[in-house]
Amino acid sequence: MLIRFSHIAEMSEESNRKADELAKAVKELQTLLSEASAQYGELEHRSTLNETVHNELVAKKNETIAALKKELSDANDLIETLKRSW
Repeated sequence: MLIRFSHIAEMSEESNRKADELAKAVKELQTLLSEASAQYGELEHRSTLNETVHNELVAKKNETIAALKKELSDANDLIETLKRSW
């Protein structure tokens, strides 16, 4: 009977150690998840900012292209007018 109690005590201690290990592992995983979530939030913010900057740049370039097209059209019209007057 003494052997059983000793064995039960050893099993109990081992269970407690395993429970402590699992609790520590869970805490580490929670920390990692928290850090990963923070990093994801930062990346998402940067991505949104980059997308906004990109869209503004594309809009400015499109405005420049439209202005250059208009200038070219006006220049071509002027050339045609000059050709007709000669």
